[in-house]
Amino acid sequence: MGFRCPFCKTDFGTDQKTFKTHLSKHEEPIPDLKGLAVINSYDNLKKVLKDVCEKRKLK
Repeated sequence: MGFRCPFCKTDFGTDQKTFKTHLSKHEEPIPDLKGLAVINSYDNLKKVLKDVCEKRKLK
């Protein structure tokens, strides 16, 4: 699982320790990791769908 900040969208790859340290610097309440996984999955799916739609428009 990759780690990306839900607030500033910084990508930490698989470095969970640095990710957790970074999250503590934000003022917002921090969601649990399962919730973040859902958010990241949704963002990734949205990005893939956008890419597919753009490629279909080019043809």
